[in-house]
Order: sequence, then C-alpha cells, then structure tokens
Amino acid sequence: MRRARPGIGRLLFGVLCAVLVLGAWTWPVEEFTIDLGFGVPTNGALSPGLELVAREEPVGAAAEGELVFAFDAEDRGGTIPHGLGSFLVLEHGGGFRSLYAHLDRESGGATVEFAEGAQVGVMGRTGFSGGNTLGFRVIDSERDAYVNPMILLPELEDGTAPRVEDVRLSRGSVDVAIGRGASLPQGPARLSALVYDPGAGGPYRGDSAPYAVTVFANGRESFSLAFETISRSGERIMVSGRHTRGDLFDEEGRFELGSVEIGPGSNLIEIIAEDHAGNERVASFRITGESEQ
Repeated sequence: MRRARPGIGRLLFGVLCAVLVLGAWTWPVEEFTIDLGFGVPTNGALSPGLELVAREEPVGAAAEGELVFAFDAEDRGGTIPHGLGSFLVLEHGGGFRSLYAHLDRESGGATVEFAEGAQVGVMGRTGFSGGNTLGFRVIDSERDAYVNPMILLPELEDGTAPRVEDVRLSRGSVDVAIGRGASLPQGPARLSALVYDPGAGGPYRGDSAPYAVTVFANGRESFSLAFETISRSGERIMVSGRHTRGDLFDEEGRFELGSVEIGPGSNLIEIIAEDHAGNERVASFRITGESEQ
C-alpha cells in the first residue's frame, strides 16, 4: 500500500477488504492511455471512473467475478439510447463490482463466471465514445459509491509530479495572486489554485485530477482531500463523503482549498499534491499579514 500522509484517510475500510480478499486487480486492457481520470470535472459532474483509449483490443476481467448484468446496444436496435453503449457488470464479492462500457460487443453467450483476465468483450465505440474507448468503473454497492479504480489497479509508471499553479487568496473584495512579496489583511482567507496531474511523461493523455491534496497554514493542516470515492447525497455529488463538487471546484475548474488564517507578519502556506504513483509536488508561499486600517 502507498504510504499515508498525516491527516488523509488514504483508503476506505471496504477498499482494504477488497484488496485483502480479492488480491491485486489487473488492468482490463494491456496497452492504453488514460483519456479521462477519476474525479475530473466534466459536464457539471465528476468522472466516476476511467476512460481508457487504445486500439481495438480484447477487454479482460479486472478480477475474478460473476456476470450480474449485460446490455447490448446493438440488440436493442438503438431504441434505448445509453451513454455507456454496450456494457456489462461483474460482481467480485465484498460488495464490489466492475463495469466495462463502450464495448464493441459484450461477451454474451452462456459465460457467467469469469477468471481474472478472462475476456469479457472488445473495446469499441458504442455509447458516448469518441473512439476505441473502454469506460471502466469500480462500484462499492454496499456503500452506493464509485471507487477510484487506481486504488485497486497495479501502479503505472509515471515520473511526473502534479502541478500547483495560479494560487490565489481572497478575503472580502481583496483577491491576491500569491507570489514573492504578497500581502493580505489579517484574518481568514479563501485559498484556491489550479492543481492537476499533467499528461506529459505519464500515463495520461491529458491533464487529470491529482490523487491527494493537503494544505498546511503555518504548520497546521487546514485542508485535506483524497480522491477515493464519488457518491451522491440527494442532488449533491460527494467526493470521499466529505466534500461536494460545488465546494471543491469553481466554474473554471480551479480547486477551492478551504480557508486559511492569515496572522500578523510572515505566514507560510504549503500546498502538497500527490499522484497515484507517489510523485509529490510541494508549493510553498510566504504571505505577509497586514493590519486592517
């Protein structure tokens, strides 16, 4: 398991159980890039899984499981439009399920039990897909939440650390881009930034959300988030059961990183972003707290 950062519950208890009971999962396709990562803001929501892009390839079961649902878009004659296209769902025990979407064809036939790696279908273009794509999701059915597949899947080679850019502090009508010599009136201030995992040098085709973000203000943790689960609570989209999409992202997709207390004199703000491979970016800033006149 990856090392834990203080203040962040890295894995849910149920995910740990899945790892212990089922063993390590495997990637459902062999050669691919990640077109859309878990937790990325998209169409007013957050991506609940991974979109993998590759040539037309067979799709294998990520873990041993039993077929519990299959939808063949071609057999339905297009009368039931579905964004997932042809897809199927496997149950793995412990309340965990895996979903495979945009298949050229689902496995069909009489196969019900699948060994790890056994073919469940072929990558395709069905549903809302721009090419040969596999939509892959992991579902904790007992907690009614999507689980970040990257927690369960083998770690990908990635030597590129996340980026932390355009950091801003806001207090009342005062909005300050943090840099050398920045100052702000004393008191609570809202912190925001562009925090992302770049595609260059890593497995992602484009920018993706980091795995974890932590903020320290003058040595004390003021914010922590790990992209572990996505669920719904009424009309709200929740990340790891703690933050709503609206609380986390502004209209431009910037991270809202909570409130920090600006004291008199020099203040140290640290934003720590970590990806799934353990690459870490630490962005540190000094802010001068000024007395309000």
